[in-house]
Amino acid sequence: MAIGEGHELAERRLTRTLGRQILGRATMSMIKAAILVALLSAAAPALGLAQTVEDLKNDERTPGDVLTYGMGYSQQRYSPLTHVNRDNVKRLVPAWSYSMADNRGQEAQPLVKDGVV
Repeated sequence: MAIGEGHELAERRLTRTLGRQILGRATMSMIKAAILVALLSAAAPALGLAQTVEDLKNDERTPGDVLTYGMGYSQQRYSPLTHVNRDNVKRLVPAWSYSMADNRGQEAQPLVKDGVV
């Protein structure tokens, strides 16, 4: 091997080594960026919740808001509201309906927060 060939070989090895280091740094940067995006994506919905943990815990005590199915974690489905009672319950009529085009039927309790269903 001639002196010039050894120099070229060393230069190619150095270039490969530097290339790997640069690629390694770029890959690490991409991995860090991906982790950051994943963490922010997971945290973003938590920041935009319409209710707090305390709101959910106290759902039974705030009949104007129905934040959980069953009006609280006890799931009693009892409402202390007094507008509907034994005397006027017979006058209740459906406000709206929607056909699901099947024979099974559907039932669900609406969730309400600050007057928004």
